[in-house]
Amino acid sequence: MLASAGVAITHAGVLRADVFRPGWLGYVADPLPVLRRWDESVPGERFLEAFGYTTWQSQAQKECAWTVLTAPPGSCTLVALPTGSGKSLCFQMLPRFGRGLTVVVVPTVALALDQWRSAWTLFRDIPGVNPSYFASGDRAAATVCEDVRTGRTRLVFTSPEACVSGRLRTTLEEAAAEGRLDNLVVDEAHMVETWGAYFRVDFQLLATRRRQWLALSGGRMRTQLLSATFTPAGRATLRALFGGDGWSEVVSQRLRPEPAYHLREFADAAERRRAVLECAWRLPRPAVFYTTEVADALDLERELRSEGFSRVGCFTGDTPGGERVRLLDAWRADGIDLMVATSAFGMGVDKGDVRAVVHACLPENLHRYYQEVGRSGRDGYSSVCVLLPTRQDEHTARTMTPKLIGDELGDERWRAVWATREGAEEVRTYRVRADAQRLGLLGTRSGRRNADWNKRLLLLMQRAGLLDLLDATRTADGAQWLVLRIKEGFDPHARALGPVLAEHRSAEVAGALADVDRMVEYVRRGAPLCRTLTRTYGEGTERACGGCPGCRVRGREPGECPPLPIEASPPDEDARRIVVAGCPHPLRHRTDFVRLVRRIVEGRYARRFVCAPALQRALCDTLAQAVGDPPPVPYRVDSLGGVPFAPALAETLVVLHVDELHPALLHERRGGTVVHLVTAGTPLLDFNGRYPFEAEGAALHPHPDAWLQEAPPLVH
Repeated sequence: MLASAGVAITHAGVLRADVFRPGWLGYVADPLPVLRRWDESVPGERFLEAFGYTTWQSQAQKECAWTVLTAPPGSCTLVALPTGSGKSLCFQMLPRFGRGLTVVVVPTVALALDQWRSAWTLFRDIPGVNPSYFASGDRAAATVCEDVRTGRTRLVFTSPEACVSGRLRTTLEEAAAEGRLDNLVVDEAHMVETWGAYFRVDFQLLATRRRQWLALSGGRMRTQLLSATFTPAGRATLRALFGGDGWSEVVSQRLRPEPAYHLREFADAAERRRAVLECAWRLPRPAVFYTTEVADALDLERELRSEGFSRVGCFTGDTPGGERVRLLDAWRADGIDLMVATSAFGMGVDKGDVRAVVHACLPENLHRYYQEVGRSGRDGYSSVCVLLPTRQDEHTARTMTPKLIGDELGDERWRAVWATREGAEEVRTYRVRADAQRLGLLGTRSGRRNADWNKRLLLLMQRAGLLDLLDATRTADGAQWLVLRIKEGFDPHARALGPVLAEHRSAEVAGALADVDRMVEYVRRGAPLCRTLTRTYGEGTERACGGCPGCRVRGREPGECPPLPIEASPPDEDARRIVVAGCPHPLRHRTDFVRLVRRIVEGRYARRFVCAPALQRALCDTLAQAVGDPPPVPYRVDSLGGVPFAPALAETLVVLHVDELHPALLHERRGGTVVHLVTAGTPLLDFNGRYPFEAEGAALHPHPDAWLQEAPPLVH
């Protein structure tokens, strides 16, 4: 075993561990972990301490969280923040600053359980939140519904199916109608475009359900769409589904600097299996070993155990619910060193110290591959990611592309679905059975698989512009019905549907196969992966590389990690400026200054404060004392001269001048209104005897009371 692990005992009795330089790679693959992500932290407001933090991870995280917290009623906000950058805090803060319900929709059971456990740890000392996890088949499902109805929980994690057509739907409708549904959060929202388009119809029907809840709530429910990565096409799809007048985006995308990428294509599975076992013995742990097929994952787990490994887990789409919980608990508690998995173990499963990811397969597209290597290096230290496909894996990858129904079967399925139609209230709108059986299936197969194929057909017809899917409902007998609206120009009685869909189907199949081609090209030509990924995620994505084959061949060493990008707010020459003199000194007259700050925040005159860097910590402490903990509304403190920040165009900024007029603060021209608070005794007039901005028509108030009597409160 020592020899297999590359460890030997010398004649002098010294234990020696050799570096991992596999012959099939030709160079060292396991250098010591080094820090690849630099410290971007910025001072945090005191209310962050309730979540276990004293700083924000980055200014980008602060901007994303602030945008989510201050989003107006009825709005929809898209947030992109890289894996490991604190994206979850954006929605975890919502129940802290509200008394209503926040529903977090996640794509996988693994992620739901992981997020739920994290929330339990986070809110254990914060009464009233009581995070819950809803799964239709879980014994606690009825209890969760009752907790939602009675307000005993303010944070629920669940699936799109539970919201759209499952048991939770009616409960959430009631909460919306009673004004208790504050926020709908879709985590890993990039899956709406992919999974929602091809096999999980409820991901896209969630947009319809969201509109219904928004109407029931009187237009007050807010929506947040979160992910680490969005492609330009994905953002466009989400805006089409969820967008409207209240749409906004905060996109801070940067490639992960931690993974070092290695690859080798093998002629056959036996050669690959030997290399995989060598990786198990020699690569740093914890490690994840991915396969595409469930059977391959089970085989690999058995082989690892036969090698002598005991701290091994296997997580696939077929893993029962109870076993998933056990595996995730053991994984988080460092009880598993090697996790063998399919894509079911992926998005959002948070373990910071994963040091290696091995793919014993060929992922069907770069997006899946990037998501899965993203399980590693979340603590900011380098990780080893090894891609080990065989020539035969290309065929498997192509079979994983979306299955789009053919012409003849499409005709038969549409006729069966259309035959079940019942008229609805609106013109050209009908209810149809999701589980309608085409003629060839009668007496053979039925149930969920048949309904899934019907949904795929209807989704394809929707993408082709023939109809709109409006809703999914379930009757008392358990039957699922879909509500659809026939588009003008489409004859639903037509006997030949196939030719109408052929062009659209061909384009989608070609697109999916092109994704496989790009993955194959990376394996066989070794193009710089960092450059390809930057193009994939679009303009504004910061390029970073911990080492990929293309860069390695060109002699490029891993460079410094660029800061997370923030879209800067442009100066607004029309921003209103107000000068308020006679303010109490924050250090010498602290009690009076605390009272003033309390009036500003609780009266909703402003929630953003700006000062010189030396005063930021003191101002944070003052605000905490003024408004209490938890504060009634979120607030923030920024400093000029430090990390840039991005006020919204309509926001009110309160800028604090202590003992002197700070030139940098005077030049602040962002936001809708900039209020300059000047402490009493500070020289206010220039050599011409004018106060700041007098020539521009700015208002001057001799003391804070004069300003507060005139200032309008914030809208929300």
